[in-house]
Amino acid sequence: MEYVIKGKKKGLIDFSKPFLCSIEGYEPQPITEMLEIVDEKKHIVNTRLAQCDNISRNRCFYGLEDVLWSLKNSKYIQECIAQGIWFGELEHPPRDCDMARFMKIDDDRISHKIYKYWHENEYLKGRVQFIPPMGDIIWRWITEADVNMAFSLRIYTPNYIKRKDANGVPYVEKVKPMYPVTFDTVKTPGYEKVRVVDPITFASNNESYISNGKNSMGVENYCIDWFDYNASENIKKVLNSTSEEDLNIVGDLFDMDMKKARATFNDITQQVTMSTEDGTKIAMNVNTYLFNEIMNKGALR
Repeated sequence: MEYVIKGKKKGLIDFSKPFLCSIEGYEPQPITEMLEIVDEKKHIVNTRLAQCDNISRNRCFYGLEDVLWSLKNSKYIQECIAQGIWFGELEHPPRDCDMARFMKIDDDRISHKIYKYWHENEYLKGRVQFIPPMGDIIWRWITEADVNMAFSLRIYTPNYIKRKDANGVPYVEKVKPMYPVTFDTVKTPGYEKVRVVDPITFASNNESYISNGKNSMGVENYCIDWFDYNASENIKKVLNSTSEEDLNIVGDLFDMDMKKARATFNDITQQVTMSTEDGTKIAMNVNTYLFNEIMNKGALR
């Protein structure tokens, strides 16, 4: 066979002699091949439950040692494990629920049972069984619809320290003693890597993601917990606070002097101006501005 490169004849390929060729292909894996399945019939998997020693998308920091200490020293958690009744729900309780609801597992919302937990580096991992009434639905989402579900820690943290990261952005460090309740299954976690399958691995095998021109987790992921249905009311409470520390924290998040902003944000019908990265000035009312800032910065958690 004669071969040509850029219009110039180069010679012949002799197929009677050995030669090496390759075909580059890629076959995406289904999620079931990426899951760490312990017992497929009983819907038991090993999965990530939490990521510690990192700042979450909700600007919270949970130290691994403090979380492990709180789990070990919780009589509630230890009894639940001992008696096989450590359940979790599909999604967290509403953000505005009272303490009694926060600390209670709703039987109608149970999606899984946690057998045990351990840590691998900064990750808390656990053996989880998806059970009725909601777990069978989640198992079908995962195995039949290739849904990469996630887990999120539900824990009461009355002790915390307000800090700033290397860039001066505020976050809250939760410290022991903390009072853990469970790990709930969620669709969008505060720590984006805490899913049943590593999200980067999953994305690189997600045909829908690949077909849209994506081949990596190169886009910013947002946590739905950032959305605040009462943003204007909540920020007014902060703005009217006598605590200068609270004002400064919110001011850092919104990149503005919050003392001067009191009057503006107390009248949510007023117009404010937002500057985009390219320098464009956009006029909008306060509610719209708050929505944009909260969804993009995770403020007012």
